[in-house]
Amino acid sequence: MGEVVRVIAINRKTGYIGSTKIRLASLYSELENTTANDMVLRPHNLKVIATRDFKVEAGLEKGEKRIQLIGSEGAGLTSDNYVKIQTVWLDEDGSVLPEDLPDYTGRLAISTGNATEDFSGNFEIKPSFENDGAGPGKLQTRPAKYVPIKVPVFNELDTLDAQNALRDARQQGIENLPDKAAAVYHWVYRPEMQFNVFDWKVQQILRTTDEGNATNIINLDKPVIGSGDVIDIFFTLMEQAEPELARFSGARELILEIGGQEIQILQQMIKLHL
Repeated sequence: MGEVVRVIAINRKTGYIGSTKIRLASLYSELENTTANDMVLRPHNLKVIATRDFKVEAGLEKGEKRIQLIGSEGAGLTSDNYVKIQTVWLDEDGSVLPEDLPDYTGRLAISTGNATEDFSGNFEIKPSFENDGAGPGKLQTRPAKYVPIKVPVFNELDTLDAQNALRDARQQGIENLPDKAAAVYHWVYRPEMQFNVFDWKVQQILRTTDEGNATNIINLDKPVIGSGDVIDIFFTLMEQAEPELARFSGARELILEIGGQEIQILQQMIKLHL
């Protein structure tokens, strides 16, 4: 029996890729004289991952470092330490592709609405795991043809199920449970990975007790909120003047979670009754 050879085919126009393994009839056989299995070209298993690195600015966990995944069409903040863009390119079955496989060209574009601050640049996407950046340039138009990529899309229902399961486990007395259920994301094919960066600043968190005493607790080392308190949160939220790119998930909603309650942000002040 001959040697096992892995054959990989890529359609460069569509980005579809396929692979199969064949065994040569003998050590000196040529590929064209060897029978191979049918090869199916599929969208490649290429994930684009954006994570925000930041520190908690106030409260009991002030100063603690956090790393959070940014979902497709999600958002980061200008106060973040940085946003890291990474790629993971594997074969369909999750196995590692050859390192010398010809790479794809990715494009990172930033649009701020200010022509002097916008830029775009190309970078190589190689098999396996890569940290990617971009060079200088001006943001032009979207490319005419896309290679499909996998991006994370937040799944609210599955996340709620995970939170309920964690709550039930606590009630059953199960030990060594996480403090919070992780958000659930599904990886879906999209022509691009898109997210916004907002300038969000909380100015005051005003706690008003039943007796009518009001205190700004934003800078307290150990802020306390009691049942029956009224919480007023005053903030500024700035976004770019330019309209955002067309979205796949419909109209954008900005949701703030406080004490397990979700509140849609519609104005620059939020009132919460506990």
